[in-house]
Amino acid sequence: EVDFEHAGFEWVDFHDADQSVIIFLRRARRREEHVVVACNFTPMPRAGYRVGVPAASFYRELLNTDDSQFGGSGLTNGPGAQAINQPWHNQPCSLELTLPPLGVTILKPEK
Repeated sequence: EVDFEHAGFEWVDFHDADQSVIIFLRRARRREEHVVVACNFTPMPRAGYRVGVPAASFYRELLNTDDSQFGGSGLTNGPGAQAINQPWHNQPCSLELTLPPLGVTILKPEK
């Protein structure tokens, strides 16, 4: 909806150069509608990686490029992860993810 507008994109974290991870949000016109995109640019999996998110809801994993159906090793977050009311990355809530090696994970909050 807002691909070419500033409101459609928000950095969550781009400072983790030590682990080569970036995280951002893509938003719809209604700000509560968003997806979280986490990218791990190293061949090392990142277990228990805390990610700041806007809402304390269940985040369903929509895409994991390491899923075995795409020829990956199958290191996914199952159906997803529950966010808690613990601020992180300048967001009011956070969740813990397993970031696959050299992979991208996309999650969307359930209503």
